Amino acid sequence: MARIPEAELECLKRKVSLVRLIQSQGHELKKRGKDWVKCTARLPAGHTQAGRQVRQ
Repeated sequence: MARIPEAELECLKRKVSLVRLIQSQGHELKKRGKDWVKCTARLPAGHTQAGRQVRQ
């Protein structure tokens, strides 16, 4: 599989909102300060829940 040229990748990063892309796939993001957070797993009671941060 060919690599995406660096210039094209940078252009995509500027044009496409990662937050909107994730939301368009049906995932719920929550605003936490200036970051967006998506909970990644549902764990049994008593366990801490993992999360991923997405910067806009």
